[in-house]
Amino acid sequence: MKLLLLQAMKKKNPLKDSVDIHFPNEFNLSLQSRDIISLNIYYFINKKTLMNVSDYEILDKKNKSVILSFEPYLSSKDPITIVINERNHLISKKKAKELLLKYNTSQKLENLKFGDTIKLVNYKRFRNENTSMINDLKKVEDSIYFRVTLNNGKVFVKGEKINW
Repeated sequence: MKLLLLQAMKKKNPLKDSVDIHFPNEFNLSLQSRDIISLNIYYFINKKTLMNVSDYEILDKKNKSVILSFEPYLSSKDPITIVINERNHLISKKKAKELLLKYNTSQKLENLKFGDTIKLVNYKRFRNENTSMINDLKKVEDSIYFRVTLNNGKVFVKGEKINW
């Protein structure tokens, strides 16, 4: 189940009245060739290339671990499902409090410290109940590109639109 998360800002700034909201994106990868020597991901949001680790994290859906390199997966015959949590969507603290109240969480935004995360609700439910926020995400065509390099030097690139 993909969860929508709220997280305290990375850098505390008393002038900022916002928190991060993480929208998960799920992708299935089938790397069924022993000839693959590398896999790279290029993630474009609001016409900007995001940087892995600082702007988003990639998780292995099966074991919930962070993927920093695809090297261990390249020799696997089994498809893998990854979840990308982007870290750059901000909402106002007022809107965050409304969401906390709406989803009956007992956690308080005021108690949120640097790095803390509040799990709100599964993403499917959030999408259905917050269409205006999701439609705002769809205003710019966001995309992801998978770049595969084979041991013979050939490179293949596959792009996909992000379906918020």
